[in-house]
Amino acid sequence: MSAPSLAADAFARLRFPSQPRVAADGSFGVVVLADVVPAEGTPDPGTEYTPPRYRRRLWRVDLEGGDPTPLTFGDGHDANPAFSPDGRQLAFLRRPHGENVRTHAYLLPLDGGEARPVTTDASHPGGIEDLRWHPSGDLIVLHKGGWRDAAAEHGLPQRVTRRAFRMDGAGFVPEVPTFLERIGIDGAARGTPTELTHAPGDWAVAPDGATVWALASTSDDERARFLQRLLRIDLETHAVEPVGDAPVRGSSLAVHPADGRLAVTGAPHDATAGAPDGLWLVDPADGTFRRIVDDVDLTPLSGTDCRLGPTEFAPVWLDDERLVVSIFVEGTVDLARVTVADGHVEPITRGSKDISGFDVGGGRALMILETPTRPGEAAVLSLADGTAEATRVSRWNDDVVAGWNLRAPSAERRVPATDAAPELAYWVLEPATPRDDRAVVLEVHGGPHTAYGYGFMFEFHLLAAHGYTVVYGNPRGGASYGQAFADAIHGRYGTVDADDVLSILDHALAAHADPDAPVHLTGGSYGGFMTNWLLGQTQRFASGVSQRSICNWISFYGGSDIGPRFSEMQVHGTPWADLETLWRQSPLRRVEQIRTPLLLVHAEEDWRCPVGQAVELFQALDRLGRTAELLLVPGEGHELSRSGRPDRRTARLEALLDWFDRHPA
Repeated sequence: MSAPSLAADAFARLRFPSQPRVAADGSFGVVVLADVVPAEGTPDPGTEYTPPRYRRRLWRVDLEGGDPTPLTFGDGHDANPAFSPDGRQLAFLRRPHGENVRTHAYLLPLDGGEARPVTTDASHPGGIEDLRWHPSGDLIVLHKGGWRDAAAEHGLPQRVTRRAFRMDGAGFVPEVPTFLERIGIDGAARGTPTELTHAPGDWAVAPDGATVWALASTSDDERARFLQRLLRIDLETHAVEPVGDAPVRGSSLAVHPADGRLAVTGAPHDATAGAPDGLWLVDPADGTFRRIVDDVDLTPLSGTDCRLGPTEFAPVWLDDERLVVSIFVEGTVDLARVTVADGHVEPITRGSKDISGFDVGGGRALMILETPTRPGEAAVLSLADGTAEATRVSRWNDDVVAGWNLRAPSAERRVPATDAAPELAYWVLEPATPRDDRAVVLEVHGGPHTAYGYGFMFEFHLLAAHGYTVVYGNPRGGASYGQAFADAIHGRYGTVDADDVLSILDHALAAHADPDAPVHLTGGSYGGFMTNWLLGQTQRFASGVSQRSICNWISFYGGSDIGPRFSEMQVHGTPWADLETLWRQSPLRRVEQIRTPLLLVHAEEDWRCPVGQAVELFQALDRLGRTAELLLVPGEGHELSRSGRPDRRTARLEALLDWFDRHPA
């Protein structure tokens, strides 16, 4: 075939928008835009090398369609923008580029002028984690009591007394207090801070200015079980009061700007792991919860590898009777209105796309929108009744993508499952110039409660540019197809889900130019588990690449940052009471049947699926004399493929291509 049109490092030319914010009057918006600062020098021995890195800046977005313009010009990370109550200033968090620097609150006048710091290392030595505006024009900041605890700061031994003592992407979680503090825009403290047991996942200031509502764990046990309670925090008395009878698996909240009613998204505390995030209304007077949406998933978890920054799906009050929410249905992310009286969900947008964040103001929504052939861009739409088409108002990536000659994947295809389950959705991305052997790569998503759909996947386009046909779909266990579909694999990993993956492949091959073409298998996280599992069940694959995978549920239970609760919810067991249950669902159990060449890619600081999972499987395969290699990536965690350092992401993609090319059949 001719030279590929896409190289593994091409993604670093993209720009990545996130955290859209709309001025209250809807006149304009602000977006955080990340890009890649190229490396300096080369990594060759004996040479100077400064690796590539990301930076984030704030951009002003004209909702009428004019060109976006930069608001900040720093070389570090600017994020979490928030408009002041009077609309004249923008607060945000800034972490300058450099080592051992802290994140602090800054203010930017919107009528012109430079951003200035509100907090400093002297006032807040631990830095600032988040901020909100108080109705008075003060700021409420969330911060730790110190940078780290003393032992962690100096590399001393840590005495662990709690289950949730480390998290992927953060490492060891020090036991230091979290504070909510009200400060003036001159940095002056307004009284003493309020101490919290755990940092909130989401929080908002009530319109009376006296209360902060927060979703937070109140114990280490709740944190380890992914549970949060709704907390009412009195800024004057510092009282922290749980609201409601039971915690929830909460994700976001929104406070009505006038009467203080709350909307909370999440699942009940006793729901299964596959339960969709629904919507509650909370009466601030008596704290009663009323669930108004329970059968539509309001927290999209869709597959993509070209986002930087948080995805934000908190509901937003449109008026006194309606909220705007995101909905995740059969791989598509749309916006919808929810009527609070009866929970009626009315889609605003419809179509094959993915929305990774939105905000509402002045009767319009500003969102980050992507499609299978376009990475994220800012888009705007009217929230008048009825459905609406979004209009793109940025072109940050157009010139880059235009040179890639990308092909669109097929329309969604459906294949019956092996039993009475619903049909399975999948897509095929055909190369412009196929390889001579017409080889196929079968991709399996992670989660398992995520889904492929209409997000932009650079990895898929890279494989297609190198001549591979890419097949990807949604076996049972994934999100956006209902709770029964997601729950179908609990306690039986590697059964119906494995059947579904092979059914998708068989259906795709039946329509392929060469039904007998070699097939390569890959996936990450749950997709890595499935790669390991299927290679122990069948010899039909030419090669496999297992990424950030699981091979042994017994060791995963104690090694993962979420191991105990995840194992109990997903595979239904503990090592001491259900050893055979965990072992039955472990790919390592069938390692002797793995004869397919396998590359194991794993980040060394992955605490979600610890690196020992890859090492265990590699050691066994090597001992058995099988063809196996291990690619260990230093300095990265579970998010390597999505937000890892650019040169490390490139190395992973190059390893993927190299492995498939080296094992054609």
